[in-house]
Formats: sequence, structure tokens, C-alpha cells
Amino acid sequence: NLVTSDSSTNPEFMWLAKGGYTGMVAVIVSFKLKLHPVPVVKHVEQFYPIAGAAEVATWARKIKQDPSTTGANVEMAFIMGNAPPFLNPDGADLKIAMLQLWAICDSDAEADSSLALFQEPPCKPIQPVEPPKTKKLIDFLESLEPIYPLKARYALDAFHVFDSMQPGGTTDWHPIVSRISSELATSDIGGPQATSCCLIVFFSTHAMSPVEGAFGEIPDAICIAYMIYGDASRDFEMEATLKRVMAPVSEIETR
Repeated sequence: NLVTSDSSTNPEFMWLAKGGYTGMVAVIVSFKLKLHPVPVVKHVEQFYPIAGAAEVATWARKIKQDPSTTGANVEMAFIMGNAPPFLNPDGADLKIAMLQLWAICDSDAEADSSLALFQEPPCKPIQPVEPPKTKKLIDFLESLEPIYPLKARYALDAFHVFDSMQPGGTTDWHPIVSRISSELATSDIGGPQATSCCLIVFFSTHAMSPVEGAFGEIPDAICIAYMIYGDASRDFEMEATLKRVMAPVSEIETR
């Protein structure tokens, strides 16, 4: 039988087709898409000492989660790990915290005002924060490529963190980020192609309605940690390091 579905007619099939379930119970034979204008995309990177990671992460997440501001327009990734070469030309074992902000808006003015919310951090950046730069959406994906070198070995773990797991519905990220950053700062990865990193992507759940959202349940954050190295003899060592780094997050899921 053919079934027509939209937000008002057979909406449960629409929910399934948009990703509300792990499997689809039908075959989609045709669909209509509503096109939207290409948005304005602006990007800002901020670099901080690893010691200030917990303060910066909780400060930025608070702005993004505030429904009274336009912080929800900003896609935010918080990364703790080895400093990029331009901040560490001597190749020393320097760990930093990096806040990547991508404002995706209808106009330049809206993008600038959204990013302006993040201009007064709780600790001093390693270098002055530059003005927002206009980017294309593809730049966001291409910016991730240098992080993952070819012909290297990877130890990786990831968790979806849902606020509903916490009493009162609010995850306290300060102690979590503090423990992760401390572990990363003291972990000896070393060696050619070696790096360690923890990436936390915070979501604005108030900006994604259950009807229009693509998923049935939106996490508060996705936390991903990985060790990249070149020597196969270090597999067990890197796995143990990974477990220590991710312990604060894994403990949330077992509460």
C-alpha cells in the first residue's frame, strides 16, 4: 500500500523517515523537499591554557543553552589536546583547550551578534581572539581532516550524554571537563604521529523541536576521545589511557 505522510498526515511515518527510529518500516518511493536560502556561516577559534578548560567549557555551554539569547545559532565544539603547530612551533608537549564556534544564521548581522556573546571568556586566551571569518559549510568538514592523519593507529571511545540521566536534568560539566583535561595534561602519548584529544560537542536542545527535529531524542552532548599513535606495541597502553580519559563521562552513563 502507498502511504502519503507529512507533519499532519500520518506524522508517525514522517518521524520515522527523518531518523526517529533505528530502522525504517517502509520504502520511500518519492518525496518533496522544501529548499531554504544558503545561510551565512561565520567561524571563530579561541585557544586557552589546558588549566582553564573546565571554566571555559561551562561558560560557553551556559551561553549556548540560554533560550533567551541567540547562542543556539552557534555550533560549538570544545577540544582538549595537543596544541596545533602554529601555537607550538618547537614541538613541545603542550596541551591546550580550543573552542570552535560556527554561527549559522540568515544574515551577517545575526551571525556577528551571536558570536559576540562569546567575547568575554572567564580566563585569558593564549592569543587574541580574531574577528569572525566568513566561511562555507564545507569548510567545517574540511577543518576536521588534519586531525585524523592517514596510516596511523587509533584508540577511540565515544559517549552520548543525555541530561535526563542527571538528577534535576542538568549535567554539571565543570568537574567532568576538569578531570578529562587533567588526565590529558599528564598523559604521555609521545612518538611519531602521536596525539591525544577529547572533543565535546554541546547541543542546544531548546532549539530543536520534537516535530521538526530529525531525531527522537537529542543528547546534551557527544563526547569523543581518541589517541593517535604509530607504534602497534602501544595498543594496550593507549587503550588504558583512553579509559582513564573517558572515565568521568562513562561514570555518568552508569549512574
